[in-house]
Amino acid sequence: MKISVENIFQIAIDMGLKNDPRGKKEVLRYLEDCKEEYKTLSKNEKKYYNTEYLNHPYHDSMIYHGKPNTQVKKIIVGIDVEWPEILLVHEYNKTAEKPIDLIVWHHPESTALIWIAKLQKDIAPFVGANTGIPLSLTEKIEAPRVWEVEKRFSPLNHHRVIPFAKMLNIPYLGFHTPADNCVHTYLEKLIQKNKNKLIYLQDIIDLLLKEPEMSYSKTLWSGPAIWNWEKKSRAWKIVVTGITWGTESSKDIYKEYALAWVGTILEMHMSAEHLAEAKKYKLNVIMTDHMASDSLGMNLILDEIEKLWVEILDFSGFTRFSRNT
Repeated sequence: MKISVENIFQIAIDMGLKNDPRGKKEVLRYLEDCKEEYKTLSKNEKKYYNTEYLNHPYHDSMIYHGKPNTQVKKIIVGIDVEWPEILLVHEYNKTAEKPIDLIVWHHPESTALIWIAKLQKDIAPFVGANTGIPLSLTEKIEAPRVWEVEKRFSPLNHHRVIPFAKMLNIPYLGFHTPADNCVHTYLEKLIQKNKNKLIYLQDIIDLLLKEPEMSYSKTLWSGPAIWNWEKKSRAWKIVVTGITWGTESSKDIYKEYALAWVGTILEMHMSAEHLAEAKKYKLNVIMTDHMASDSLGMNLILDEIEKLWVEILDFSGFTRFSRNT
């Protein structure tokens, strides 16, 4: 079976859609809105519009370099991939019997990073709404945070890595929110399936540690941890919050979670300011661990890619665990 760069990217997009917190109907509506918006642009405005985003809703995911029809038999996957990792692959391929055909990474670069705030605007309100908070309210709460994220990323040197990889001519792509959607839904289902057994916060930690990515992270002195309250604190209503769309939600959402009778929130990263706000409203906070959570989301997609007889190597913060065996 011949597998191409485009095939691999499409698998990621399809799995992102399948696990999107917005639901398929809302995602399709969003894509239609994008197409309608594009029609209204002037000829000059269309010149600067990335039409790839008329085909899928994940603006932080893209094929950065390489012909879409390039055949792939072996890939290497990382969480953060920059010029040292690309150079490593280049050197590896000089002597490898089976060279690496494609680099895949998780955290966005280039224009994909610039667009990350748009993903927060589109997805974050639905994560809050799925816990019982009105969508009309979550949209208003998230709006200032979206502006903050946009301004936070705007001054970065977004395109530093791109010319380097092109110079060495190694195909590479990234999928961010599709993988985060996968781990978000996976953890939601895991919590729901075991909800009757999750009485205390330690019960949640024990459940998470059954996942190989999180168990491995624990051996590195990281892994899932209780960031607010104690092992024997009652979990009560558990929600998966800050996992997908790229960064922390608005800190103002924690008050609404408390009003919605939420007892425990699960996030993969949280600033000191956000943690202080969660503590203010007496919310239990469990950190699922950033690298472990990212690896879990990537692995869920890679399991589908692996079924196509693609060899997968890991590096740069990503740890490969297959659920196909």
